[in-house]
Amino acid sequence: MIRAIGADEAHLLVPLNAIVQQVHASRSPGHFYPDPAPAAVETYFRSWFANPAVSALIAEPQAGVVAGYVMLEVHDIKGSALTVPRRRGFVHHIAVLPEHRRQGIASALLTAAQAQFRAQGLTVWGTSYWLFNQASAVLMTKHGLAPLHLVAEGPL
Repeated sequence: MIRAIGADEAHLLVPLNAIVQQVHASRSPGHFYPDPAPAAVETYFRSWFANPAVSALIAEPQAGVVAGYVMLEVHDIKGSALTVPRRRGFVHHIAVLPEHRRQGIASALLTAAQAQFRAQGLTVWGTSYWLFNQASAVLMTKHGLAPLHLVAEGPL
């Protein structure tokens, strides 16, 4: 079952996010803390829910078992003299516990995200992922997302 959660259930995201955090910290330690305090992570997620454009969905394959999550936001992008104003759904985070992978949970979460975005009247969605995260690249491509913009960074 996929269901929405609010700030009162932000603690459910902490162990799921820890998995992705470890991957990111090991591959890009200059950007990610290796072991952030769980209470700080929960507070971080709770603060996200203060924004009405943010929502989260969790996957519960059986009662009391949270196997994955996706964090979503509706972006209202202002136009400029050079760019077109637009609205898009955005996937900020997605994670599935290792013991629940290869069961279609990540795809179910993304399908539910797409349905939620459509219900909000959106016609486009996007995400970002780190180039070292091949699993995310494959998952996002499977769901019709293609790289559009690349940010490059280097030392001075």
